Amino acid sequence: MRPLDPAESEIAWVQRGDVGALEAALASAELAAVAIFDPDPEARRDPASDAFWQASALAWNPRVRATRNEVLALRQDLRSTGAPGPVRVNAVDHAFGGDDSLFETVVTFDLIGLLGLGPAEAARALADARVVQSLSIHEEALWSARMDVERARVLLSAGRARLERIDALLDETLQDDIRIAILARNGREAPSDVDAARARVENLKRLRSVQGDVVAAASRRLQAAAGLPASHPAIEYVGTNHVARFGTLAAPVLPYEDPFRAVTHPTLRRARLDFALAEANVRQIAAEAWPGIRLGPHLAFGPGTNVGGVLRLSLPWPSAWKGRLAGAEARREGARMAFEDAWIDLHQRDAAAERRLELARDRAGNATRDIDTAMESAWRAARARYRNGAIPLVRWIDVLEMRTDSLLLPIDDAEAIALAWIDVLDARGPAAVGASFGSTEGIQP
Repeated sequence: MRPLDPAESEIAWVQRGDVGALEAALASAELAAVAIFDPDPEARRDPASDAFWQASALAWNPRVRATRNEVLALRQDLRSTGAPGPVRVNAVDHAFGGDDSLFETVVTFDLIGLLGLGPAEAARALADARVVQSLSIHEEALWSARMDVERARVLLSAGRARLERIDALLDETLQDDIRIAILARNGREAPSDVDAARARVENLKRLRSVQGDVVAAASRRLQAAAGLPASHPAIEYVGTNHVARFGTLAAPVLPYEDPFRAVTHPTLRRARLDFALAEANVRQIAAEAWPGIRLGPHLAFGPGTNVGGVLRLSLPWPSAWKGRLAGAEARREGARMAFEDAWIDLHQRDAAAERRLELARDRAGNATRDIDTAMESAWRAARARYRNGAIPLVRWIDVLEMRTDSLLLPIDDAEAIALAWIDVLDARGPAAVGASFGSTEGIQP
C-alpha cells in the first residue's frame, strides 16, 4: 500500500515545467487509442509555441488525467470480469467420530460460466463496452481541454491587449494633466473643470485596475486548462498579438466524408458509445434469466467407496429481473435520445458560432474600424488644440470620455472573432483541423 506523500506531489507538479516530464506524460496519455492530433514533438518543446500549449493540455489537464486513469482502471477490471462462478465443495460426515461413519464430498462447477455463455458472456461484453466508452469520454476530455486552452489563451491575449491600449491613453492623459495642473495653479482653469478632468484620469486608472483583474483571472484559467503551475514562464509568452491572428483565418471546414460528424466528433462518438453501453447493460440483465447449472463429482466414503455425479439447477424468479430489464431498456432509449440531442446541439452550436464569426468580422471591419479611427483622430486633434489654447478644457474632457468609450472596441471584436472561430472548430471537431490548419503556421487548436 502506497501512502499519499505531499512532498512527492509537490515535486511532481513543479516538474511539469520540464520537457522530459511533458514527454513522459504524453507517452501515457492514450493518444494512440483516440482520434486526437498529437502536437509536433519538436515544436512542443518551445513554451512560446501553440504546440506546447496543446501538448500541455493533453498531458496535464485535470479532467484528462482523471479520464485517462479511469480507462486504465477499467482495463484492469476487465481482467476479472466474466469469470466462471466459484468452485463449491460440500463435505458431509453422517456420523461424526463413529466407527461406521459415512463421509460424502460433492464438488460442483459453474458449467454455463465455463462455457463462456449466459451471465459470464454478458458480463464480459458489458465490461468491454465500459472500457470503450471510457476511451470515448477520455477522447472528449482531450478535445475539450484543447479548446479550453485555446479560449484561455485568447482571453489572456485580449486582456493584455486592452491593458496596452489603456496604458497608452493613460500616458497621454497624464502628459496633458501636467499642463492642466499648471493652468489651474495660475487661475486659468475653473476648479470644477479641473476636478472633472482629473475624474476622467482616475476613471482610466480604475479601468486599468479592473482590466488587471480580468488578466489575472484569464491567466489562472489558462494555467488550470493546461495544468501548469502559476510560476511557469510560458504564461508570459502569450502576447497581445495572439488574439489578432484569428482575424482573417478561414473558418474550419468539415471534409465531405463526414458532413454529419457522427464518426469523427468526440461528443457524438461518446454519445454513440453511451448507447452501446446501455445496450450491453440490457443484455447483461437479460442474461440473468438463464438457469444456473452446476455439475461435478460426488464421492462417498464408508464401508465402501462410491463415485457418482451431481447436477444442480437454479431457476431465477422472473420478478427478479423483469423489472430491471424494463428499466435498462428505458435507459437505452434515453441514450438514443441523448445521441439525437447531442447531434442537434452540435449543429445549433455550429450555426450560431458561424453567424457570430460573420457578424464580428463585419463589425470589426466596418463600424468598429470607423469609430476607432475617427475617435483616435479626434483625440489627437483635441490634445493639440488644447495645448494651443484653441479649445476649452471641457471640450478636452468630452473628447477624452468619447475616446475612452471607444478605446477597447477593436479588442472586443478581435476577441469575439477568435472565440467564435474556436467555437466553430469545437462544433465541427478534429476532422476540421486538417482542412483549415494544413498550411497555417502557428495556430492549431
